[in-house]
Amino acid sequence: MRSLKRLSCRIRNLSSSGGRGVGRVRWIDVPFAQFPWRSEKGRYVVSFTTELPFQLPVTDQWTVAIGQRNELDSVTENTVSLALYPSGRPALEPTHLSILPDWKRVARQFRRLAPPEPTTVCEMVLHPIGGWEPSQLVLSRSFDQGLTALNRLLAEYAVLTMDWTAHEVAKEDLPPVALMTFKDLRRPYYAHELLRLHFLDATIKRPLDEAMLHKVEQRATEPTRQPDIRPFHHHRVRADRLPDQGRYAEAVIESSLAIESFIRWLLARRNLEVGTDEPDPSTRLQERGVNAVVRGDLHPWLGGQWDLTRDDTPVGRWLRDMQLLRNRCVHAGYRPTYREADKAVLAGRAFTDFVIERLVETGRAAWVEEGRMSDQDDPIVGHYRWEADAFETIRETDGDRSAS
Repeated sequence: MRSLKRLSCRIRNLSSSGGRGVGRVRWIDVPFAQFPWRSEKGRYVVSFTTELPFQLPVTDQWTVAIGQRNELDSVTENTVSLALYPSGRPALEPTHLSILPDWKRVARQFRRLAPPEPTTVCEMVLHPIGGWEPSQLVLSRSFDQGLTALNRLLAEYAVLTMDWTAHEVAKEDLPPVALMTFKDLRRPYYAHELLRLHFLDATIKRPLDEAMLHKVEQRATEPTRQPDIRPFHHHRVRADRLPDQGRYAEAVIESSLAIESFIRWLLARRNLEVGTDEPDPSTRLQERGVNAVVRGDLHPWLGGQWDLTRDDTPVGRWLRDMQLLRNRCVHAGYRPTYREADKAVLAGRAFTDFVIERLVETGRAAWVEEGRMSDQDDPIVGHYRWEADAFETIRETDGDRSAS
């Protein structure tokens, strides 16, 4: 109790020099190292405030408590308190109006006719316990805990109201920073800090040169060839991009579709090699299932380790981190995390790396060249691609895609 009195005294002294009214202290000046929330349960809370990308039609503050555990053990209580309330901002002026010769007059008309855009602010309140600390990992997982609880509320709202504008949200759907607040509920003291959620606001694109514009046009207009490798590239690129858009379940599914497209191409290429009248690869995958085809069809003529039960092999990783997760998303409505989606993309990359290695080892290097995507360019500076396989030019990246 004596340490809590010293803490209260210290916060009061810090706030007295920081302005009038409610005492606000700098985040770095809060004595987090003393872990005051361990001594008196329920006295302190941590909240995250953000703005939803759509409006919920609430006229007053709507408060609800939802049971939701943190991914980390002994960090917060297993309850998130959500407070949603209405707000508003000026209507965003469409940029395309600037191409009009009299755009200033049109812009004035737009501002006069366009009503303010209604928004909804959400505060997610969590109660720290023994293992909570203001580290990046703990803060990020605590925000995820609040976001998961919010999405449970939004999912039920969407079902009961049929409001087509509302949907579950990811960090990437929200503003790039959230406001974090550490509060003492027994005294009017608090501290603020900003938590970076993603870097979509900092995306920079290099201009495309004439050569790249011509390549895009050429690929869009060239006829489809059989067997066609392009569906694989289309799906794997989508899988790479979807985590950056906050669409984690879609990333897992697109990764799975990329591998299935890859396998269809392999089977069709094999049919040409041996000159058989085997069923269409799509039919074979539909009748036997992708797992049976991977285990029974590819192994005999590619060789190597194809044991699906071994987690230390590329094929085992594919089954564990992608295929089984894909089934949970599709059949059980599971919502994967960013980390699970990232592991699925990496598992797909490892699978294709392994198959390409087997193609080269078995004298089918010409297949690799046939399917290669050469001379690619990414105008987005600092982002990533499904880059580690032989179908792309390997390029260094600038680290993480978003807050973990």
